[in-house]
Amino acid sequence: MGLMPASPRESLLPLELMEALEAKSTVMMEYVDGYEQRTERLISPQRVRRFKGEMVLIAHCHLRNDRRNFKLDRIVQLKKVEQECPAASSPQLQLFPISRIDVNTGVS
Repeated sequence: MGLMPASPRESLLPLELMEALEAKSTVMMEYVDGYEQRTERLISPQRVRRFKGEMVLIAHCHLRNDRRNFKLDRIVQLKKVEQECPAASSPQLQLFPISRIDVNTGVS
């Protein structure tokens, strides 16, 4: 019949996953795939669903840049990722001097 929370207010999901789902934030996930290969992936969790009796996390995988399904029982570890300032990760803007143009003559 599967595991059931002790009360309706409790959850069987890891705390880090619950927080990431609620905050729509990104986490680092250590995962063992069907071939027993262990990988670390940066993911943005979207929702959890039951599929053929198994709990599955649906998330955007930044490694594959695509939506992926991950079985919850194969997740080894989840870690919060500190978000960096978007401006810090964007390319540097190159500033060019503005020439002074005479509004009356249009000549600089």
